[in-house]
Amino acid sequence: MKQTISLFLTVSILILSGNSFARERKGADLIIQRTDGTQIRGELIAVKADSLLLLERESGADMTIEIDDVKFITVVNKLNALDGFITGSILGLILGSCGPPTMPMCGPPSREEKEEWFLRGIITCALIGTGIGAAFGKNKTIQLEGQSDYETQEILKKLRKKARIKNAL
Repeated sequence: MKQTISLFLTVSILILSGNSFARERKGADLIIQRTDGTQIRGELIAVKADSLLLLERESGADMTIEIDDVKFITVVNKLNALDGFITGSILGLILGSCGPPTMPMCGPPSREEKEEWFLRGIITCALIGTGIGAAFGKNKTIQLEGQSDYETQEILKKLRKKARIKNAL
């Protein structure tokens, strides 16, 4: 039983950590609403003083978007309920495999108690992980239209941290 759990955990960690093997850093996924009503979605490559450089999702072409033409920017968050569920389930497997605490007066737990503890650990952690993933997986919308120059520069400074190339000016 413990060998099966160890094997499952090892395989899960290798599969879920696929992004750690990536060679190139990815920029944030943005949806940009222009002042003329058009929408562009793509990866944020660089933030310049007065424009954003995006790798457009549909065509794969680089696009430069002037800051003055941007009404809203939506930062699409990659964490979601499914990611939380998977992470919570793995954590539940780990905690559940530890088994119930031993009570000095009751003696060691029975096999049924161990199985019940194991299942409760998985279910509880999976539910908590799903809730956390759903709560933190919400997209963030930033309004640029009508902001002062100082506020716009502060927004661009935060966006620069999410770009593939952080120090492009």
